[in-house]
Parts: sequence; structure tokens; C-alpha cells
Amino acid sequence: MTKPAGLPNVTVQLPTITIQNPTPARPIVVDHRPASPTPAGPSIVDHRVPRPPAPISYAPQPAGVPTPPRPSVGQPSAGAPQPPNPYFLEQESNNTIADARANNNLGNLSAKAITAKGETARDDIKDIYAFSLDQQTNVSFSLAEMNQNLNLKLMDSQGRKVKELTQSGTDVKEFQKTLAPGDYFVKVFNGSHSQGSSYKLTVRDASQPTPASAA
Repeated sequence: MTKPAGLPNVTVQLPTITIQNPTPARPIVVDHRPASPTPAGPSIVDHRVPRPPAPISYAPQPAGVPTPPRPSVGQPSAGAPQPPNPYFLEQESNNTIADARANNNLGNLSAKAITAKGETARDDIKDIYAFSLDQQTNVSFSLAEMNQNLNLKLMDSQGRKVKELTQSGTDVKEFQKTLAPGDYFVKVFNGSHSQGSSYKLTVRDASQPTPASAA
């Protein structure tokens, strides 16, 4: 192409353009190894001793509201059936016939039998029991289970001797006596050189079988 006459020469400086190569993408790595199972942790056993239950707190009751009774340790709860006691247990005081009539009374023993348990001591040398009969009765008396010498005495309603056994030793002392209706007393007392002893006294209508408690 021919440049027209009279035009100046023009030089055009073009900018340099540098084209950079883009960063190549990283390849995706896929792990085809089988996954290892996570090991189970050890079993944890709680060896701690359980705490006992907290004691019952008996809070004060408001005025006018009775406080419920606390149960006694080792005792049956209220209302629980009580086992029958096969013995009459000696009741104090019983050193006179008046005391025996009031405190230590075996009741009416016509057609009946009863076994009493008691104990004398060095400073409590005798126990007196009262009983009655509503008809003529042949009465059997037995004193047993002594570890020291004890004696046995039957008395009428005025305290006069009817029969007495005072032989020494700890063998069973027993006798029978036919008695008219009325009130009577039987006395268990220390023998010579005796410091006192526990004992078992059985009084029964001789027509009745010996109670199991006296066997």
C-alpha cells in the first residue's frame, strides 16, 4: 500500500501482553482401602458400693398433731400378730399374799393347768403366787429347772401352811393335794445356803394333762 504524500510517519507502540498458564487442577485421589473398624472401648463396671438409704427424719409435728411413734429396733411393727407365750411370767411385787393376789395371780385353776417362770435372788428370797378353785380339786404342784436349792410351800387364804417341801438339792419337787373351793397361795423360796435361782412352777388340776410348757 502506498502512503499518501504529505502524511507524517506515525509509530504505534503496542503494549506487551503476557499470557500466564493457569495452575493445573490437582488430581482427585480416591482411597480404595477398606475402612478399619474403630476398636470398641473397654467395658466400664461400677464397683462402687451403693450407699445405704438415708435415715428417716422425724420432723416436729405442728401443734395439736400427735407425733407418730418410732418403730423399735428388733420389735414387731404395730398390728403384727404376737406369738403366744406358753408361760405365766412372775410379776413383782409378790413377797406378801396381798401382793400376790394383786400382782401375781394365776386365776381359777379348776379344770385348768398353768406353768409359771420366775427367779429368786439373794436379796429377793421368795415369790408368792395366788390362785383359786371353784370346786373341790385334786391339784398337782411341780417345781423344776432350778440351779440352786429352792423350796415349795402351799398356803390357804389366810397364809397358813397346808403343805411344804424343803428337801435339799435341785431335783424336781412335786406333790398333789385335794383342796376345797377357795383361795390359795403357793410360795417358792430359797433353801438353805441358796443364793437364788430361776425356776419353773407348774400348778394344775390333776385331772388335766400336763401342759406342753411344763414338759
